[in-house]
Amino acid sequence: MDRCPNCRARREDADTCRRCGMELGTLLAVEEAAEALIVRAIDQLARDELPAATRTLANARTLHPDPFIGHLLAFARQFPEAPAHPAASPDQAASP
Repeated sequence: MDRCPNCRARREDADTCRRCGMELGTLLAVEEAAEALIVRAIDQLARDELPAATRTLANARTLHPDPFIGHLLAFARQFPEAPAHPAASPDQAASP
């Protein structure tokens, strides 16, 4: 969060706004939780866990409307989901 959502003053490193005195600690914690979910979703994408990554990104978007989340969701939705149980390999199918 770069600015106070109440008065739009630039935020410094304090948990309260320097101009209006609004408490920002809870909002900052929610933003950090969303960022943690984004990191988890990227890890899930790297492991081809597309359904889990999509759910994690949806949860992150409910906490923080970061445009990056939308881009990650669009990226994840490009790929078909892997089957739950991979088909037998050709070597296994040929054996009696």
